[in-house]
Amino acid sequence: MITKRDQDILNFIQEFHVATTNQIHKLFFAPSNYRYCTQRLKFLTDSSHIKKTRSTIDNCNAYYIDRKPAQVHHDLIRTELYANMKQRYKILEWHNEMTVGNIRPDAFAYINDYGIVFPVFIEIHLNNKFDFDKYMEFVKNNDLRSMFGIIPRVIICTDRQVTIPNIGIRFKVIGIDMSGLELIFK
Repeated sequence: MITKRDQDILNFIQEFHVATTNQIHKLFFAPSNYRYCTQRLKFLTDSSHIKKTRSTIDNCNAYYIDRKPAQVHHDLIRTELYANMKQRYKILEWHNEMTVGNIRPDAFAYINDYGIVFPVFIEIHLNNKFDFDKYMEFVKNNDLRSMFGIIPRVIICTDRQVTIPNIGIRFKVIGIDMSGLELIFK
């Protein structure tokens, strides 16, 4: 029988495309028994509600619904970022692949950090050159303070070296290992 938590897990996987055992445990079971988490995931897999593959970011299973996502590694990093941010900050809203103005980041969120609500664009950057031009155009064509009430942050989660230009929006770079996450609002 599908439990409410099972349904929440299925909804989460549908929204994020893919999630590992560790991510699901962190979000839906912690600090309870890891073994119970794996039992529920096995039940959902055996009853064909989800499918599994090997994770590209750790040595556990990664779960998806229907078809394996085209960008498994990219999507797993976004899910990992969400899971880690949820433990550290209060996420008020999170939208994957939402268009804001002329930009379509990997995610857009509102995050409360000690009473200040920050609009945050999230980019998972795994190729050679980050596209700052789209943000320059966004800043040029929009009054960010009137749109958001505060200048938004752009979080770039990457394993690359990124040189941040000064274009009127705040960029924060964190590693795909989540190093630097504690500094995104400093």
